[in-house]
Amino acid sequence: MGILLSAGLSSNILKALKLYIPCFFWTDSKITYFWVRGQPEKFKPFIKNRIQEIQKLTSPSNWHHCPGIQNPADIVSRGVKISRLLNDTSWLHGPEWLRLPPEFWPESKNEDSLNSPYLEYRKSNDIVQHECIIEERKNLFDISKYSNLEKVLRITAWLKRFIKMLKKYNVVSTWSPNKSRD
Repeated sequence: MGILLSAGLSSNILKALKLYIPCFFWTDSKITYFWVRGQPEKFKPFIKNRIQEIQKLTSPSNWHHCPGIQNPADIVSRGVKISRLLNDTSWLHGPEWLRLPPEFWPESKNEDSLNSPYLEYRKSNDIVQHECIIEERKNLFDISKYSNLEKVLRITAWLKRFIKMLKKYNVVSTWSPNKSRD
């Protein structure tokens, strides 16, 4: 993530030079902007850890959104000829509005309602509880109902799989397969 590199680089430079000046950070990605300005706990661990690190190094309020069309870093990726690049002042000095007071900068909105599949929200785990009452019996199924050994073996295999699945998800608490063997 480029924003993590920017945050770390600015922090190291300010410490090394013992400078105490305000820093402003710009991104043309609305999703990245939303991440940095948001609550890290909302996101999956990979994003959460990076956002926490960025927020340790910088203040979220120092991050702003720059519309992609005004981002001078994108000029090269648009296939501009070298001659135009050399004459383009925004490539060297940034957009014109950057030299103006902050109130003239593009408005950066922290869109709390931003919905995107790329936000990678942490999924909440809903807890579902089921109760199952089982009458104690000597046999799990009546073997005398079946005349085909193959069918009995198939049913037995399915029952074993079912019991194994119950154990795996820790569903069996008051009843266990051992009780059915009595």
